[in-house]
Amino acid sequence: EDPANAWVGSHITEQKMQLGRRSASALVPQDGERVTQSRPQYKKFLHPDGRHRRIPPDWYFPNLSTQHMYVYWHCGDAARNISPAKLLDNRDLLPLGVKGKKAHQSLRRLMESIDRAAKAGGALPLINKPMTVDQANRCFVVGKSGIKVLDVTPTGRPRNINKLTWHTASKYMSHKKNK
Repeated sequence: EDPANAWVGSHITEQKMQLGRRSASALVPQDGERVTQSRPQYKKFLHPDGRHRRIPPDWYFPNLSTQHMYVYWHCGDAARNISPAKLLDNRDLLPLGVKGKKAHQSLRRLMESIDRAAKAGGALPLINKPMTVDQANRCFVVGKSGIKVLDVTPTGRPRNINKLTWHTASKYMSHKKNK
């Protein structure tokens, strides 16, 4: 189930409980009323320079497998209330310096390659909105063919794409493009 729908459903249930004896029809908008579904907002973290950013001051790009990073890219970190990495911009990444900006660009290229392959395979990754973990995992399974790396390691062993970290996949994809 979509977390936003679950949240809206639980919110309506909570409202019904607060209404007590009033009927649930009071929750149905009347003519001319506007209905807005509010979604939980991601936290903005205060940094030492006084600015608020989508990442905490001690944040760095996690070294995850490509699939786990794909989920992080599209879903964020719910436990720490950090927005999806795809929504980060240069202002958010400023504390990470040039290395952080380059890492984000490299990660974006890799994730967009997986998204293109997922879309070609019939999955529909959401580009500018967060996805659920299930949606992200389904898109990854369909789109992992977009990870264009050699099937063997430099030592000649068969490469297991599922165990490849996002950083390594990104590095080998850019090497392959340059050759």
